[in-house]
Amino acid sequence: MEPTAPALSFREEDFSLFQEDRRANNRFNKDRLALKEKLTHLGGLLAKAVPEAWKMELGTEHPAVWNQRQVDRFEVFFMRPEEDRRTLSRALNREIPMSVLLQAPSPLYAHASLGFFLDGRGIEVGFRLPFLAIGDRSQLRRIIAEPGWTEALGAFSQVLSGFEFSVFSPGPGPTLDVTSPAQWQESLNDLEKIGLAGNHRAYLGLVTRIPVAESVAATDLEALLSPALRALTPFALAHAWRPESDRLDVAGMISAQASASQAERERSEQLRQELIQPRPVVARPILTAARPEPAPRQERPSPPPPADKANSPRPPRPAHPPKAQPRAAAKPQDRPAKPQDRPARPQDRPARPQDKPAAPAPRQREKKVVTSVEPGDRVVLASGPFQGKEAIVVAELPDDQLRVRVGMMQMTVDRKDCLAGRG
Repeated sequence: MEPTAPALSFREEDFSLFQEDRRANNRFNKDRLALKEKLTHLGGLLAKAVPEAWKMELGTEHPAVWNQRQVDRFEVFFMRPEEDRRTLSRALNREIPMSVLLQAPSPLYAHASLGFFLDGRGIEVGFRLPFLAIGDRSQLRRIIAEPGWTEALGAFSQVLSGFEFSVFSPGPGPTLDVTSPAQWQESLNDLEKIGLAGNHRAYLGLVTRIPVAESVAATDLEALLSPALRALTPFALAHAWRPESDRLDVAGMISAQASASQAERERSEQLRQELIQPRPVVARPILTAARPEPAPRQERPSPPPPADKANSPRPPRPAHPPKAQPRAAAKPQDRPAKPQDRPARPQDRPARPQDKPAAPAPRQREKKVVTSVEPGDRVVLASGPFQGKEAIVVAELPDDQLRVRVGMMQMTVDRKDCLAGRG
């Protein structure tokens, strides 16, 4: 006779592990590992209440940078198969900036999921759409925009009325009407604003919360949590991204990225070849100015031969030297004129211009916002830290955005911020 498995239940000590004074204390690591084993066993029991192909994943519970080195919850996810996750991430891996990836809680936050988590307030179970799940958010926006979605949402209204519909960041925001298409569109806009502000753990949820007292009193945890997961499974399958209901053209996005990568490699190889090829040396003649020819030298006449001093007669010596004649006094009219007697300088001479007129500023050629682009086209960024820089279009993305490359860096920009550049 096989031994009966012990009853699976929670204790108050399990929820006290997430109190603020214990989140970063390593003394409770042993208790956290025991709780993790209990959640693994519970997740295996709840796998029957979720889609058959979906897999269970446990969240990262160790202290890290993204959770400020504090363990504030334990999470259990049920999400699409790993192969589908890789396909979706491959198509959208360039959409998330590197600064966001470094602070991302876990790669599991990049996908919509069913599941539950434990924290100091109890258990929260339901459907979650995180901010980092760009593919699922884009899929849901396209589903909402379809004409018949309002009627389709009405089919889920009775089931969804028992869940709280709100944006959690990390606590719940204002409760929204789950049957209103406008509320769904508004909630997606709020989720994007909160996530871009730095709260990467924000999510749009359809959840129900079980307080600590009720969780501890439950003797059958599978019966406590499985009804909520089973009720939300049809809604999750209809609104999360799947290869069978692909509205993003993931295959086209992957093909465009491959083409852009190939173009980048060819361009890099071309630049490398241009750098390593020796340039031909062109011999240039040395240009020198012609020297003027010297003028013909004129010969000086030769001096007469010196006379013989001995035979030359000596001039007679005067008896008395001549007296110096008195110097005649200068007449007044012969004196030079004084400065004050000189004629005055004419004042009607035109004055020299002091300031020259400023040269007109060169006219700048107006650039227009690009309307249609293809991978490899060049554009000029009109805003951001790279304003005025020329970028190369890598791929065209949903929501009127472009993936561009500036040097070795890639980024996502709005089409309205891209101006026409060189061809």
